[in-house]
Amino acid sequence: MGYGAERDGYARTWHAAYAMNLLSVAELNLSFPPDMKADVEGWNSRHPLFAKLIAQTKPKTIFEIGSWKGASALHMAELTADLDTHIYCIDTWLGDPNPEQPNCLNYDVGAIYRQFCFNASLSPAAARIHPVPQTSDGAARILFAAGLSCNLCYVDGRHDYEGVFADITAYSALIAPGGTMFGDDWEYQSVRMAVTRFAYENNLRVGTSGPAWTFLGLNTNKT
Repeated sequence: MGYGAERDGYARTWHAAYAMNLLSVAELNLSFPPDMKADVEGWNSRHPLFAKLIAQTKPKTIFEIGSWKGASALHMAELTADLDTHIYCIDTWLGDPNPEQPNCLNYDVGAIYRQFCFNASLSPAAARIHPVPQTSDGAARILFAAGLSCNLCYVDGRHDYEGVFADITAYSALIAPGGTMFGDDWEYQSVRMAVTRFAYENNLRVGTSGPAWTFLGLNTNKT
């Protein structure tokens, strides 16, 4: 076996090892308090753009940056029931790091993560929902190492200019040909600045619908 074949075999093994660690909620075998109740809090989680883009891209894999308690992930799981789509939910589940937000410090570390997993465990799509408890930049490296790409990427994590631009930049490189990216919170000036900067630097147009935004033409020529 030549070096190239040996290297490729090692790379496949490396990717498989990472992919095996990206377990679904169903595979985690978590236990929850008997009195725990569903609490699917979210914002703009059922916006019509979800259904529109899923119908257009027919994604096999979705990356979601910022999942909170799972409202948007569960909605996307419903919309992709016939596609067997796997949804990778990237979040620290520690709250918003913006010091102006009341939940910027969460001393009950893991509480929101447990709520997300409990909510997802009640869904028929629990085997297709994969929590990735990591920072968005750390998760991007893990997903890349696992050899994963997505057909649809939903950005709803940080809301500061630097954070949004970093997330868009990192995850745009993980979108497969024909895929696209969209997000929430267009009403935030910081989000608008980050989105329009990326669009300008990459010769893209931005489509908006209320608080939602999407890139027009992203990866249409990617090979």
